[in-house]
Amino acid sequence: MQTVAIAQTLYDMEFQPTPFTVGQGLANSLILEVKGDGTPVRGEEKIKRFNLWFKIKHNLAREQKVMDFESSEVVLLKEAVLAFSPLVAGQLNDALDGVAALLP
Repeated sequence: MQTVAIAQTLYDMEFQPTPFTVGQGLANSLILEVKGDGTPVRGEEKIKRFNLWFKIKHNLAREQKVMDFESSEVVLLKEAVLAFSPLVAGQLNDALDGVAALLP
């Protein structure tokens, strides 16, 4: 199990807080149609992504601050966030590793 601070704020390139959280970024990464390497999401992985998206959104709706993920879920999320820009992917990857926000 990996505990992730889903309420943690994401920062922009000027080190200013954005209105987005780690949880929102993780959830959004799961509904993208492509993986970080540009290949399409196919078959069973779509269902896995949907189920994990639903789990994250449910916790966000309940205003949970942290969330526990299975190791297989962390692997899936780490792959999914690579479809974002380096600034966002890096912050989300750090959060999945349990690293506190490195930005202010």
